[in-house]
Amino acid sequence: MTINQIVESGMNFGPYPKGHCFFIEKSPTYKKIQNNVQIAEFLLLHYAKDGSPVVWVVEAKSSTPRPATPLSVNIEVASTEETNEQI
Repeated sequence: MTINQIVESGMNFGPYPKGHCFFIEKSPTYKKIQNNVQIAEFLLLHYAKDGSPVVWVVEAKSSTPRPATPLSVNIEVASTEETNEQI
């Protein structure tokens, strides 16, 4: 089973397997502290070629930098490999 596509900053992500995506901005904890706190849109569980779990922190931005072509966007993805821990 998969979740529907995620639409952020005019871009579509996914679909992803159910349970592999955590929506930070929709979490109750973030909603309590969101004033003046900037945070990525979602976390995505992925697996490396060797099968080890990797968590991607996904932040989608269409506002910076301002490229010459109007349809260009900037996607920042940071990857943190988890070792010897279950996600």
